[in-house]
Amino acid sequence: MFVEDLPQTTTEELLKIFQTQSGFREVRYVAPKACAFVEFEDEFQAGMALNYLNGYRLTPEKSMKIGYAKR
Repeated sequence: MFVEDLPQTTTEELLKIFQTQSGFREVRYVAPKACAFVEFEDEFQAGMALNYLNGYRLTPEKSMKIGYAKR
């Protein structure tokens, strides 16, 4: 998955929220671009995580925008 428009205060620690989702593999945070790539075992588990976490507020001002990464 692709997570964009992250707050500048985002840390790898903050992105551990994805570890709570079934099938989580890894998260790669790209600080200069304020985005992250998140991998899951399969598309079904990624879709479940997307539905659950899309719009989740990392800060009071910013919520996560999650979509599928291009292959």
